[in-house]
Amino acid sequence: MLVLLVEDNPGDIFLTEELFEDLNLNVSLKILTNGEEAIEYLSNYRNWTPEEVPSLIILDINLPRKNGHQVKEFINTKKELSKIPVFMVTTSSALMDKNKCQNNKVNAFFTKPIDPISFKSALIDHQISVNSLSI
Repeated sequence: MLVLLVEDNPGDIFLTEELFEDLNLNVSLKILTNGEEAIEYLSNYRNWTPEEVPSLIILDINLPRKNGHQVKEFINTKKELSKIPVFMVTTSSALMDKNKCQNNKVNAFFTKPIDPISFKSALIDHQISVNSLSI
């Protein structure tokens, strides 16, 4: 399973890698570090092979260049991309961020650090390749 992680903080990238390891999930991470890079990568979806289609996108809200909300708004404009579940993560627990995520049709919202049990439940709830995961 391929997961697209858009995160600019090296420590949070490491913690996300550890999260997948702790949950014993067979995941390949494609890591991008800013919103513009994410939009550029996602813009090429028509050229992806089936193996390059992410099963999940994890977006930090506070990204350089374009924030996570802007990336999600771009995803929402593309029918093919809008089918990919998006989990938004942030250090903020502000109601404004949660509401904006809900309005942008984000599948799940997590405050960092991500709780493994909540994350695993969200994966199952959104049926993210659960057959290929060793849950």
